[in-house]
Formats: sequence, structure tokens, C-alpha cells
Amino acid sequence: MRLEGEVERSELNSSSSGASYSASLRGNTAIGYANGKFGWGRAQAGPFVVTQVHPTLSGHEAHFGVAQDGSYKAAATYDIGGLLPLDVPYAVNSFNVSVPDAPLGYDWGQSQFSIAPGAATGHSLMVGSDASYTAMGVLLDADGKPISYLQGELSNGKLHTPFFTNKGGRFYVQGVGPGTYTLTVSGKGFEPVSVVIEKTDKRLIELGILHVKREEENRVENP
Repeated sequence: MRLEGEVERSELNSSSSGASYSASLRGNTAIGYANGKFGWGRAQAGPFVVTQVHPTLSGHEAHFGVAQDGSYKAAATYDIGGLLPLDVPYAVNSFNVSVPDAPLGYDWGQSQFSIAPGAATGHSLMVGSDASYTAMGVLLDADGKPISYLQGELSNGKLHTPFFTNKGGRFYVQGVGPGTYTLTVSGKGFEPVSVVIEKTDKRLIELGILHVKREEENRVENP
């Protein structure tokens, strides 16, 4: 559906004491359907993306096609999906995604997407997931010294998320969810450590201080 608005003022001649006015209303809106999802937004013939917000972002609005000045082409909430028109069929269309009021520490994933649509194809996109936590902690060795400037990984068999430690052994891992993980530090013979992330409404998780032993230390303690 398309509607537009217009107001006109007309005078017959310069000596006329009155003027005539006319008004019309036109607008531009549409509902798109793709992959079982509905989205509402601007009407435009051609390809489009139905945008959705994950339940973990309920109460927050996501913006799509975000420009440098903060303006955007489509918006979506958990209750109402958005509709983002794609400008050029059979070519790569790139657009930015933002969740301005996302909870502290929430990791919604990619901030830029690229889609190469057909002439009039519909696509769907979900922003956010259960793996949206940001976890942070400090790694110390058996002597209490920081494990500095090393790469590590937090994994649970399906998810493998890398991280780096700073001078004080502090590390941050984005894009993780509730569950039991194995933390490993690359090189220097460190043993894996089991880490449990509890389900919570908070998205910034403090793991605290984690002590990591070397393999040779365990061999000495258990001859």
C-alpha cells in the first residue's frame, strides 16, 4: 500500500483577497513475508529482508540500514518485525545493524550483513541469540602470577570462541551462552579448566579469578 501527502495554496490574481487550499494524503507501507516470518516497513517493488529480534532482546528495538548520522531504513522489535528493501537485485547489498539500547554486555553478533538477492526474493534475518553473553575473568598461574599476552579459547564442543589475555591476565569472551565450557590457554603446557556460565538476565558475566596449572605441576603433585 502506498500513500502520500500534499497541501497546495492557490491565488487567482494579485488583487484577490482570498486563497484556495487543497490537500491530499499519500503514504508508503508494506508487509513482507519470508521464511515463515512477517515484517512491516516501506513499500518497494523488488527484493527485501524481513528483520526479527530474538526473545532475549524483548523490549529493545533493532535498526537496519543504519547510516553514519544514525538514521536507519527499517526497525524491528520482538513483537513487530521490520521490512528492509534491498536496492539492487543480482548484486551484493550491504547494510549495517544496530541495537542502540541493548543491555550492557549484550553481543548481538554481526553489525554488517551482505545479501545478493534475486529480482524479487524475500530473505529473513534474526538479530540476537541465546549466545549473547560477554564473559570476563582473570587467569593466574599456580604461583598467582598473571598469565599475560596469551591466546586462549572457550569451547563447549559446538562453540569455539577465542580470546586474548592482557598484561594482568584479564580476558573477555563475547558471544557465549549458559552452559559448561572448557577454557584452554595456547602454548606453555597449561591444563584445561572447566568453566560454568549460569543462566541469568545479566549479559555481562564476571567469572572471577581462574587458576590454571601447568601439566608438569600436576605430574609432580601426582607421582
